[in-house]
Amino acid sequence: MALFSVLDEYRQICEERGLQPLRALEDGLATSPEKICLSLLVVSSRHFETLIALLERRDDIEKLDLSGIQIPVVQLVELFSVLCNGCVKELILKNVELGVQAGEALLKLCIAYRDLIHVELAGTFLPEFLEIAIRTQVEMNHLHYEEKMSYWQKAVGPETPRLWRWRFESWTEENQAEPVQTMLNSVKSVDLWDIARSVTEEGVLFTDKNFPPEKALKGSNVRWVRVSSLLTENKTQENCCVGEKPLYYAKYTDTRNLCAALNVVQQVHHLRKHLCVRRIPNLGLFAFRFFVKSSSLIIIVDDQIPFIDDEPAGIHHGKNSDDYWGCLVEKAFAKLYGGYDKISGVGYGCALSQLTGGVCFTIDWKVLRRHFTETELFRFLRDLTNSKKIIASQLIPRNAMEMESVKEKGIVPYMSYVVTATEALREEKSHLSYIVQLSCPNKLTSEDTIFFSHLKVEPVSSLPRYWIGFENCLTYFNKSCLLLWPQSDPWNNHKNVVEHICDCSGQTEDSSTFATNPSFLLTNMGKAEAEIMIVLRKRKEDIKCHQGWIQLHVHKGNDNGMESERRYDVCSRNALFCTEKHYDGEAALVIRLKENERLQLTASASSNCTCILAATASDQFQLNTLPAFYAYTIKGNLGQMDAPNSSLVLINNGQETVERLVVAISQEPLMQRTHSVGLELWINRNLQSEDDHPQFITEFRKDVLVVFNFSLSVKQNDIITFIPLAKRRLHKLSFSMTVFSFFPLQRGNEV
Repeated sequence: MALFSVLDEYRQICEERGLQPLRALEDGLATSPEKICLSLLVVSSRHFETLIALLERRDDIEKLDLSGIQIPVVQLVELFSVLCNGCVKELILKNVELGVQAGEALLKLCIAYRDLIHVELAGTFLPEFLEIAIRTQVEMNHLHYEEKMSYWQKAVGPETPRLWRWRFESWTEENQAEPVQTMLNSVKSVDLWDIARSVTEEGVLFTDKNFPPEKALKGSNVRWVRVSSLLTENKTQENCCVGEKPLYYAKYTDTRNLCAALNVVQQVHHLRKHLCVRRIPNLGLFAFRFFVKSSSLIIIVDDQIPFIDDEPAGIHHGKNSDDYWGCLVEKAFAKLYGGYDKISGVGYGCALSQLTGGVCFTIDWKVLRRHFTETELFRFLRDLTNSKKIIASQLIPRNAMEMESVKEKGIVPYMSYVVTATEALREEKSHLSYIVQLSCPNKLTSEDTIFFSHLKVEPVSSLPRYWIGFENCLTYFNKSCLLLWPQSDPWNNHKNVVEHICDCSGQTEDSSTFATNPSFLLTNMGKAEAEIMIVLRKRKEDIKCHQGWIQLHVHKGNDNGMESERRYDVCSRNALFCTEKHYDGEAALVIRLKENERLQLTASASSNCTCILAATASDQFQLNTLPAFYAYTIKGNLGQMDAPNSSLVLINNGQETVERLVVAISQEPLMQRTHSVGLELWINRNLQSEDDHPQFITEFRKDVLVVFNFSLSVKQNDIITFIPLAKRRLHKLSFSMTVFSFFPLQRGNEV
């Protein structure tokens, strides 16, 4: 849920009152939301009312500059009354004419709100006695503020490095769909041969009774034809399920994504070979291997395929082709899910993962171009191709006009182009130009093409390959799919895999107990830079029973020398990054770790579920579970700042001295709004002494989850009191506060 910013709030107030927002104020709030500057602006009474309403609703504005504007006394008095509720630290009233009535209201404000530490009164024409009284009170406020700063504690802040780090997340697409739960179990190799032997003994073609035509696809205009009846010569039979030819998607269902995924598979020899487990054309029997949630499934089908108007109705290789590889793979995929209609609209990444057993990641060139130069991007792509990574790009037209435009450039819409090579050419004046080689099953049909005709090469396989300028490649294919660790990858023999089971308890990143989620320490033990794939996947039984999302969060590892000590001062504000929330039961990312770098991975979910966290790399690394320590939580409602609040009292009954505590406070947003909250921490609080002061007073923040890290010394029998606070007086604010300790503490009486 997106929270209202100060600018959003201001615009909404103007809309409620039928006013056009002030452009200068909009620009100011966009860059510095904590400041309001109306200096020398012409502000009507109605616009000034919007300002008062804004200050009434927001508690995160610290500076108000009204220099030189004309304001009626009534509105000034109203403004000062609103500010008494606690908000602004600096008030600039230079050359604003203040009368006695407004001056008295300003003095009341200075007395009521002790955090008002700067008031500029030059040119206000205040009576001398009022000006002296106001300045004296502000000076007292300032002294009080300086005293408070001596035990001030800021919340944890961002730790993101200055340089954007390489990372890729799970493949996502608009309207991405995943078929429903599989309907079949895998066929064992022994059963496959038993079926083949039985069919041979009977002397008839294999007929799949588990997936008859009437169950597979309903339609009066569909005619089912055996592949064997379309073939005559033995040589043709041997090549009836091979691939490596242009594929066209089905007529009756939306299988463009499945077709595009198959186009990737048929362009990579080991993927294509691994997909088809057995083909026995003379028996009409074919077997294919799919992967669902990391499980391998073998599905057998007969050679009956649907026809409409004398051509294959499903994914096929064209009218004059004797190859029915696409039709047969599609039929097996449809059987896996219980019918052709069940696989309509399947997502591209989902299809490619289930065809190969790999994990798909998004390479968003638009994002990368904001952070890196063309040369850096080319080197990155060259490194991927040199390491034999599979990178596929698609161009999906947004409308009919774009469809025709790309066709004129020789690009086939929805086709998967696989990056096979890169080259740097040195032109005149030693200027380097970068080109990329793409392969696809289709030949060029346009003369006005973006591909380089003079660089066409004889294909290594039967697939055409073309060269394209790197700039054109990034422009037309602004999003690529990186397929990592398919089951047939030759590098599988050299990969290192570490898996851990983790129970996610539904503590989201907006909860004070977020840090209690399963956490792991990922360490690069090998090369100067290690590329590691992390996959968080729900167990099969949890996908159906526990709906909702899962997510991965990445923070810096603990740098205090303790290898197995988890960080509890983690939240979205100091995360290096986190994945999107994934609802399909799998969240994945690829990251690069520097030598000896350590990262803390935290798995979260929207509801209780059991997940498996797996890390895969060809380099040496460690992934260790971080042990949990002690957490103490209270929930309640925050009322007025000066009223008794729900507090947590903990006693150190152990012999160890507690030197670190982490406190997390979360709140429930109301109508997309949050309030500034903070904390007082007392050690051995003495309610009878007026000179007693808290050990720490924290800053106030509006984050849904705010975390404080305290370094202190709590000895045996010391009593620690935690008092959550709201910056301004509130009727009711639901909150949750959790204290994390590395040593056990005993709960005391809660106020």
